[in-house]
Amino acid sequence: MRPFFGSWYNTHGHIECGYYLGQEVVRRWAQATSLKEVASLPEAVIRRRARSTLHEMAEC
Repeated sequence: MRPFFGSWYNTHGHIECGYYLGQEVVRRWAQATSLKEVASLPEAVIRRRARSTLHEMAEC
């Protein structure tokens, strides 16, 4: 995953796409809970929820 999130990574002419997607995921989660709670989620929960949220975003 590290190469995707680097500012040097180019996706169809756009850079830093991973940062944008990560920000959007956290923004959506923070609407339902505090940012502090989001930051303290266990890694396994973050991975599962992030995948689910990204799928939801792709369907829009």
